[in-house]
Amino acid sequence: QDNIVFITSDDTLVSTTTRQDNIVFITSDDTLVSTTTRQNNIVFITSDDTLVSTTTRQDNIVFITSDDTLVSTTTRQNNNVFITSDDTLVSTTTRQDNIVFITSDNTLVSTTTSQDNIVFKTSDDTLVSITTSQDNIVFITSDDTLVSIISSQDTKVFITSDDTLVSITTKQDTIVSMTSFDTIDSITTRQDNIVSITSDDTLVSMTIGPE
Repeated sequence: QDNIVFITSDDTLVSTTTRQDNIVFITSDDTLVSTTTRQNNIVFITSDDTLVSTTTRQDNIVFITSDDTLVSTTTRQNNNVFITSDDTLVSTTTRQDNIVFITSDNTLVSTTTSQDNIVFKTSDDTLVSITTSQDNIVFITSDDTLVSIISSQDTKVFITSDDTLVSITTKQDTIVSMTSFDTIDSITTRQDNIVSITSDDTLVSMTIGPE
C-alpha cells in the first residue's frame, strides 16, 4: 500500500516508502532522495543530484533544462510545450492518458498511454511523436519512419533500443518485458509480489506487503 521496493543498478534492494504527498526516488549514484509533491508543486532531481522545486499552475508548468535553468512552458487542454536537450521548444499534443517523463540527461520525453498500451522513448533520448486513436498508435522512430501499430485489449507495444518494434502481450497476472539485450522475458506479478529484471538480466522477486 505505501511501500515500493526498487532494485538499484548494482542489484541491491532498496525499500522506498511512498506516502500521500511524498515520493522517494533513486538518483544515478544509487542514493535515496525524498522528494515532496503537493497540489501545485513538483520537486525534481537534477543531474547533479540537487533538489529543485518547480511550481505548476493551472495552465503552466515550469521545467528544468539540462543546464539547470528554469524555463516556463505553457500548457493548454490538449497541448504541452516541451523543451528538448538543446533548449528548443517542441509542441506535443497530449490527451487523456499522457504521461511526461524526464530522462537521465534531464530532457523531456512525452509518452502517450492509451487503453492497455504504453509508448516509451528510444534509448538515444530522441523525441517520438505519437498519434493515438482508440486502438492504434502511430510511431515515428529515430530514423523518421512511420510505423502503424494496432493494439488490442491486452497488448503493449514497445520500441527497442535499435528502433525495432516488439509486440508484447499482457494477461491478468503476467507482464512480458524486454531486457537490455532485446530478448523477451516473462515476468509474473501477483497481489503482493513483483518480479523484476535487474541490470544483468537476472530475475529478482520483490515482495510488497501492507507495511
